[in-house]
Amino acid sequence: MIKNLSLDQKERMQALMSNVLNLKPKVTLLAVSVSFLASVLLASNSFAANVIASKNTSTATVVAPVAKPKKIYGLDASLSYSSNMYAEGQYDKSASTALSFIPSAKLTDTTTLSLRTNFIKEDTGAKNFSMTNTTLRLSHKTAEITPELTWKNRLDGILPTNRESQLTDRLKGAVGVGTSLSYNNKNATLPFTLAGSLSAQRNFHEYDFNADGARNNQYGIIQGLTLDLEFTDSVTLSIAGNYRTAINYDNNSKYAYDTSIDLGYSLTENFGLSAGVSNGGNALKANGIDSNISFVDSKSSELNVAMNFNY
Repeated sequence: MIKNLSLDQKERMQALMSNVLNLKPKVTLLAVSVSFLASVLLASNSFAANVIASKNTSTATVVAPVAKPKKIYGLDASLSYSSNMYAEGQYDKSASTALSFIPSAKLTDTTTLSLRTNFIKEDTGAKNFSMTNTTLRLSHKTAEITPELTWKNRLDGILPTNRESQLTDRLKGAVGVGTSLSYNNKNATLPFTLAGSLSAQRNFHEYDFNADGARNNQYGIIQGLTLDLEFTDSVTLSIAGNYRTAINYDNNSKYAYDTSIDLGYSLTENFGLSAGVSNGGNALKANGIDSNISFVDSKSSELNVAMNFNY
């Protein structure tokens, strides 16, 4: 068929074939380039997807907070100075320094074992040094009736570590039980805690009479009421009162009371200062009928300052 073409047609055909032959390498190169570019784009998309997935996985990872270890052992201690209202140099002037020491151990989330004792140094008169009786206390948080209302109970064992209790009263030991109900309102305009308590104690003496010839007390009953006011996170006011009934071995009763008003200031979470006034004595006047209870009395009240530590 090519043989039958004219010279001009043959020349056109040869030029077209030459162009096709020249174009083939370019097409091949273009195809390779497109293929390479597609591979690069696919690889970059895959890399970006992996990076995003990695970031999403990293963001979704939540690190659990480290739980604080539970506090098992505790210590409440205070160093205080007390003085009555008599002027310095007067015969009835009295003052003393006391160290209160209460170590404790948490047996369960609701049960605590503590040891309570005081060391007292007289700063006037004979300036004797003494130790109070020691109380071993098992406290139990019985119920949280509401988020604000808590019921607690306790069992006490009293050891006669006071020298006067040993030699004069001939005390061999005592046991006691107590219960308390406290209401804590943190949402009030002036946050407060109101607590009421009732406790009873049975004493064991070698004799019904002490060395001075007076009847020893076989039973003791204490009714208490405490109001704590929180003015700020650091400043508090505590008002407390106890009404005491003592029953001797002849079943005769005597009534006494004690009150205190203390203003406290917290310097740190574990350390604070306080100052206040306390009073106490016979609950009834000499006629046995009229009340003798008062928060402040110039003859019987004591002023006190204290440094308090708790852990």
